[in-house]
Amino acid sequence: MESLTTLPPDINIHWSAIAPLLTIRNEEEYEEAIERLNDLIDEIGTNEQHPLYHLLDTLGTLKT
Repeated sequence: MESLTTLPPDINIHWSAIAPLLTIRNEEEYEEAIERLNDLIDEIGTNEQHPLYHLLDTLGTLKT
């Protein structure tokens, strides 16, 4: 099997922080995800230069 050498060595640390933002298993997690999305919209708006803009864009796509 080919190894995943394109992934950064510290991906596990980062993934454990990001995974909960992308996982929705029930209604409560859905509501929490919408609240996080709304908070990001309030902070970032349409500022495409904001460091979290692409996260906002990704979460918006996943939650719709």
